[in-house]
Amino acid sequence: LYDADLWTMSPPCQPFTRMGNQKRGQDVRCSSLLVVIQLIRRYGTKPPAILLENVKGFEGSDAWRHILETLFECDYDIRQFLLTPLQFGIPNGRLRYYLVARLRTRSEQQMFSFGDSIDLNGCLREPASAIMRTPPCGVPPTPNCECPVCTNKIRQVFTAPSK
Repeated sequence: LYDADLWTMSPPCQPFTRMGNQKRGQDVRCSSLLVVIQLIRRYGTKPPAILLENVKGFEGSDAWRHILETLFECDYDIRQFLLTPLQFGIPNGRLRYYLVARLRTRSEQQMFSFGDSIDLNGCLREPASAIMRTPPCGVPPTPNCECPVCTNKIRQVFTAPSK
């Protein structure tokens, strides 16, 4: 557990859905996520990378706020996305929330490229502004999306690193 390069989390989604009465972090089903947050915060267990997946609606919850505060406090760079399995050829149109975090102390050569960091205070004030609304480069377009990336009006171009 402590030597893992990537921690993946997919806490129960019911507390963050309308049908689950949106109890959010107060729901007992959130306890496993809170334990993981405590591992990172109190015990200094810092995996190099973290991937968290949940339903659309997790963003803006108190559990979401708690994990963001912990990850920023523990020197992680964070990216958040709303993606649908349809983008990957899976016949399911429900949006899912994804958080990808990378420990800042890791060498760029050892981990993935990440881009600019987001601001915690701005993110917590306006959760919607911190979530990337266009698919990451290399991800198929979102069906029925009119954003510049999905309509091929803009493309990200990468060059191979020089040797």
